[in-house]
Amino acid sequence: MEYDEARLNPFLMKTNMKPQDAAPQTAPPIKPLPPLKEWEGRLLETLAHAERAYRETLRSVAGMKIDSFPTAHGLLRSLRFEPRDPSRIARSPMYFIHGYNALASQWVPQGRALGQDRRIHAPDLLGHGLSDDPREEQDFSQALDGSLNEHFLGTLPHHDPGVVIGNSLGGWLAIRLALAFPERVKALVLISPAGAPLSDEEYTQFVSGFRFEDARQASTFFAKLHGRSHARTQGGLRGIVAEAKHQALGLAAGPVVRALFRRRWIEALPRSISSAHFLSPAELQQLQMPILFIWGKREAIMLPQMREWYRSHLPAHAEFLEPDEFGHCPQLDRPDDLNRLIQAFDERIST
Repeated sequence: MEYDEARLNPFLMKTNMKPQDAAPQTAPPIKPLPPLKEWEGRLLETLAHAERAYRETLRSVAGMKIDSFPTAHGLLRSLRFEPRDPSRIARSPMYFIHGYNALASQWVPQGRALGQDRRIHAPDLLGHGLSDDPREEQDFSQALDGSLNEHFLGTLPHHDPGVVIGNSLGGWLAIRLALAFPERVKALVLISPAGAPLSDEEYTQFVSGFRFEDARQASTFFAKLHGRSHARTQGGLRGIVAEAKHQALGLAAGPVVRALFRRRWIEALPRSISSAHFLSPAELQQLQMPILFIWGKREAIMLPQMREWYRSHLPAHAEFLEPDEFGHCPQLDRPDDLNRLIQAFDERIST
């Protein structure tokens, strides 16, 4: 099936603009951050080398594949999991989309656990992870959306629609994929998705949560980002030790987290989004496929009104779960629990 440019980029679909007229209608009142310091740049280079080494290790030990996918907006790096024996592929593929300033390797626990009888794809979004940065002349939000859509169409066959799972920004992008290509999306799993409409004041408040004056503020953000792991919910000495380790890791991660959020394109992305990009109730009502919506009770990054907007406007057939111990990224904190929820949902929609 052929797709025109407007369908490849739902930002153009929604606003009914021509590509040359597709700049955001209004820019959020968010000032750019100062550039990275030299030592922060060296730190980020070290992290990128470590990520490449980690992926190479997984490729040799876990059988994970690393794909390079060219798009009109830049090269995407993507992780792929599949059974070693192709004859064992018996289920629909899964497509995982990470959130803002995250990367594909956070989905490794899901790829290894759920990829025993299916193919699983997890791309680094444009400007994230090991994928290319957008080109100077590109509108970042449009390039992000368009490059992801090209990768999605190029990896999930038309005859075998997939289950699309997204966290945070990735949940918003998952919804946009389902709106643009409903014939390719068998079901949606949305984990604390962004995309709910916000006023300028609310959006500025939300974005301010990702901008840190110092490492201490970044450490506080790191603590809010995570819910409770199994280790930290245990009683007695083991639980105390696990909690102490988590707090120590947060303090040590402060400078790293601050540098990660000050990278040029990461810092620029919130400023490229306007109210024209947010979802509408009518769009949610178009989603006919099964939906599993997960918003943990320990969610501390997204605004409460975003959850309530989704609760009010998701189609009636959507399943709405609020696990007690889930925070913003259960794929990191509670991977086994999240895997069980996804697996059970997949079983329900496949029978």
